[in-house]
Amino acid sequence: MNFTYEQLEPIIRKKISDGGTVVIEPKGTSMLPLIRQGIDKVELSPFTKRLKKYDIIFYKRKDGKFVLHRIINVRKNDYILRGDNQTINEPGVTDDMIIAVVTAIIKDGKVIKTDDKEYMRYSKNQVRKKTILKIFLKAKRKIASIVKKNKAQK
Repeated sequence: MNFTYEQLEPIIRKKISDGGTVVIEPKGTSMLPLIRQGIDKVELSPFTKRLKKYDIIFYKRKDGKFVLHRIINVRKNDYILRGDNQTINEPGVTDDMIIAVVTAIIKDGKVIKTDDKEYMRYSKNQVRKKTILKIFLKAKRKIASIVKKNKAQK
């Protein structure tokens, strides 16, 4: 039987608030290639201190949608997040929106702890690649705009 995150939310929150962990199967494609829908699972754990860059969190947006994304920047009062398979940043995520932090990813039956050195190297590379891609796409749009403007002037 399939349950929605809305249905599971009270159970997840209770288990996390009691200091336990919960394993879920994330939905969607925003964390590809690391987390594949219907194949991989993540272990959610409580967080007791301010989260840090590269942490993956499970949170609930103000519109009620549940999301699993990576922290790419920590600010004084909030976090900026982005899915590994996305280029758009999501600012404004606050501690009260966060349900849990991912402490392990289960891929093909293998448990990858998020404090593992190889995993951390992967995380840093993902954030760097997307930042470079974002800069490239912005420059490409700017150049296209200039070319279009020059053609219109001729």
